[in-house]
Amino acid sequence: MNNIYQYAIICSGISLILLLFKISVYRKEINLLKREIKTLKREKAEVEDRYNELETELRKLKEKEEEIHNLKKEIEKRQKELKSEKEKIEKDLMRVKAIEETLERHRIRIGKLEKEKRELAEKLEKSEEKCKERIKEIKEKSKHIIEEFSKKRDAEIENLIKEKKELEKKVKELKERLSLWESVKDL
Repeated sequence: MNNIYQYAIICSGISLILLLFKISVYRKEINLLKREIKTLKREKAEVEDRYNELETELRKLKEKEEEIHNLKKEIEKRQKELKSEKEKIEKDLMRVKAIEETLERHRIRIGKLEKEKRELAEKLEKSEEKCKERIKEIKEKSKHIIEEFSKKRDAEIENLIKEKKELEKKVKELKERLSLWESVKDL
């Protein structure tokens, strides 16, 4: 029994040594695990920090994406406005071009009218000169006619006066003769 007891003690001792060895191994493993846990906790903290950074960055990116989306909408709106303005400007340019063409036609027409006006003014001036010359001629002819008429009239008046005097003379002579006749008759 002693042997068994000793054997049991030896077995217990071996078991205890093995147990101590296992405990030592487990302690080493626990220490290793503790270090790994610390490392994992640190890594976890780093990962969480990185996660938070990435989450912040993601939030910023989403904000930027929202900004970009809003900017795209604003750009589209502005492009529509610009397109509308461009169309309006093109219409205005077409109107301006039409007005310029109309103005050019009017300028040409005005040029023709001014040329015609100058020609008419020249014709009028020539016509006025001819008219003045004609009036001068008519006045000269009228003066000449009036002078001739006056001369003829004066001559006729003189003739009439002479004839009147002659007639008066004849009447006087006839009266005298008549009175002589009457006086002869009375005798």
